Amino acid sequence: MFPSPRQSDDPGQTATARVLIVDGSVVARGLFSRWISEHPALAVIGVAANGMSAIAAAERHRPDIIVLDLQMPILDGLAALRQLRRVSPASRIMVASCLTARHAPLALECQALGALEVVAKPDGNGDLTMSTSFRDVFISTLEGLINAKSPPPGRQRPGLTQHGAPARVQADDRAKPIKGKPAPARPEVAPRALLIGASTGGPKAITRVLDQLGPAIALLPVIIIQHMQSLFTASFAEQLGARFRYPVAEARHREEPLGGHVYIAPGGRHLRLERSEGIPRFWLDDGPAVNFCKPAIDLTFSDAASVYGASALGVVLTGMGSDGTVGARQLRDAGARIIVQDEATSVVWGMPGSIVRQGLAEQMLGIEQIGLALSRIVLGSSPP
Repeated sequence: MFPSPRQSDDPGQTATARVLIVDGSVVARGLFSRWISEHPALAVIGVAANGMSAIAAAERHRPDIIVLDLQMPILDGLAALRQLRRVSPASRIMVASCLTARHAPLALECQALGALEVVAKPDGNGDLTMSTSFRDVFISTLEGLINAKSPPPGRQRPGLTQHGAPARVQADDRAKPIKGKPAPARPEVAPRALLIGASTGGPKAITRVLDQLGPAIALLPVIIIQHMQSLFTASFAEQLGARFRYPVAEARHREEPLGGHVYIAPGGRHLRLERSEGIPRFWLDDGPAVNFCKPAIDLTFSDAASVYGASALGVVLTGMGSDGTVGARQLRDAGARIIVQDEATSVVWGMPGSIVRQGLAEQMLGIEQIGLALSRIVLGSSPP
């Protein structure tokens, strides 16, 4: 769910990813085939006009990537998605369909069922043919899936107790040692803001972290920067709000971040922070994309370093590219703590891996341990 072109984590990638195109429109199938055939690291291994044909083709070819339309005859994309995950579990699925704001819950459901990316296709063959911006998004999203990992079937929704508390996790929650620069010397500072950046595979990872934070959320604002198109961020906030017991909403211009609230960066705008009369406030910025992303994690993290200093907690989850590295450096220089997701549980280890390689991460944890670690930090530093 990216609003602008992005760079691959491995620009020298030479291995060819085999792509199955599934779309109800003959025009879209032709355009997608041509665009993919022009890319040195992508190759079309089949096309299908409906969900039933797609399932047969996926079972026969076991493609690396499946591009899936939702509006198709015989068997629609949503129904096909469930079966595609079963017959070709290693395939990375990108949904590319004509979507509007009212379809946002459907887009998020696709991700819950295992689609790694959802992009909104222009409505109408003319717009599709003429839209160079969509072509850029389409190809760059495919590039991000070349080295991505498909989530295991049957593990789409993390468990909750009947009261919405996180289910008990039986995993080792100790931090993996990080080689690199030591954390800057700082006194023990109670966290006053939690900032989470994520990209490919992020919605599931974010949900898992929030599952495990529990009562710690009441003590500080949680600010989420998920690379996502503007069509979907409000629905993402609504989905999270329905799941949890605390307020979740898109951040508003000039709003003060409050403890016990979760704020989502609106898609298509940067979420900035400033201090006005001693009070932190959001500032929505419509400036150019940064790191090919809008919202950009770097900008929010950099502002948080100035506004919150050592009392910020920064987290970077799965995602392609290096967005967040510059901001993480500024947070660390200000004395803040940085936790990143490990490679084993990341769909794409681009963003967290970049931070680890720069020696900026204090802890590297699996997705099942990050929320628990954050909860201990927040609750352990709170007054009795």
